[in-house]
Amino acid sequence: MKNFSKNPFERKQKGAVTTLCVFLAVMLMTAGSFSSCGSKNDEDIDDTITIENLYALPLEEIQEVVQGKWKLQYHVGGFAGGKTTDTNDTYMHISEDRIIIGNKNNGVKTDSPFIWEKWEDFAGFGSVYTLTYNIRDELDPVGKPYADRFLMREIKNGVLAIWDCWYDGYTYYYKK
Repeated sequence: MKNFSKNPFERKQKGAVTTLCVFLAVMLMTAGSFSSCGSKNDEDIDDTITIENLYALPLEEIQEVVQGKWKLQYHVGGFAGGKTTDTNDTYMHISEDRIIIGNKNNGVKTDSPFIWEKWEDFAGFGSVYTLTYNIRDELDPVGKPYADRFLMREIKNGVLAIWDCWYDGYTYYYKK
């Protein structure tokens, strides 16, 4: 026995709605794929990438991951500790053999060649590579430059954590 209490066009309406939903989904995916074409450059890093213990990787892999231009998000630590958000658009560019650090207010602060220095039994991390470069003290611009070094700690959700290797050092968080 047929059920005559239902709307005879109900089946057609459901079919039309389903077809429309599928059509819109396909259009959105197509538009998304075209809009992303060419928008990424070779320095973009996926926000989902996580590499714990980056410092434990072979040197070639560390170099490959960290090369490029990075923007400081915030830093934690120092003498007083705490978290400080960057408001100066601080950037860091790491090439094969040079590090450049600067910001929008002061321009380039550091432009120095660097080396990957292997440290044995470093601060409980074991044998690791640090990026070592020369820096001048801002309070003594005519004084001798001194070595500074970074330990590439990890990448979580596309954010690179770099430890400034001092007893009261900062951990800097950069994003490409």
